[in-house]
Amino acid sequence: ADQAFGCGTAFSAKQTYERLCPSIGVPCTNDQHMCACASKHDICDKTCFKLFNIKDDPKCQSYVGSGICNGFPTKKLYSEHCPKKLNMPCTTSQKMCACANKHSLCSKTCGALFDVDDSECNKYAGDGLGCGGDFPWDVRYQDHCETEGIKMTCKRGACRDNKEWRLNRNNSSGFDKSCEWVKRDKSKRCNDEKGLKKKSSNEMCKDTCNTCE
Repeated sequence: ADQAFGCGTAFSAKQTYERLCPSIGVPCTNDQHMCACASKHDICDKTCFKLFNIKDDPKCQSYVGSGICNGFPTKKLYSEHCPKKLNMPCTTSQKMCACANKHSLCSKTCGALFDVDDSECNKYAGDGLGCGGDFPWDVRYQDHCETEGIKMTCKRGACRDNKEWRLNRNNSSGFDKSCEWVKRDKSKRCNDEKGLKKKSSNEMCKDTCNTCE
């Protein structure tokens, strides 16, 4: 492999091509190719047999085999099986979620995808089914993408509460004043009062208090 793009650089030496290739938009296994074909022909809301009816694309048709789907689940929709089991987004919204993961936009809303230096991701957001279509303008990626069957894995850019934070170490109420406690009365408890580690709920309960950048 070329040194710039080989094992240990662009490709991890510890992961299989089956896992790595979809992360750069390239199918590897037969089932992953079926997912790519389902996306190409806009049949993500169908089951595997639908691909057998695509007569004008013999290459895609070949992945299905003789109408038996080559082991692909026969009762699962492509939009369900492809992202969850094969790491292959199928619909435009699922591809937008994959882009949000790639560019650490988990806490951002739809329009943030227009600002990344990635023409492919820009295209998905501007698609008629993208922002304002199947993907809502005002919902964060980390909230909407779970409904699309995409696990959000942003290491940076995610909006989360700190599970370890407490307002105080000891309290007479018998329960921890954690971010879960803050969540029950956000209008009063999201504030700048310092708790453990000299951090406030606004700083440590960012998801609950809506204080993500």
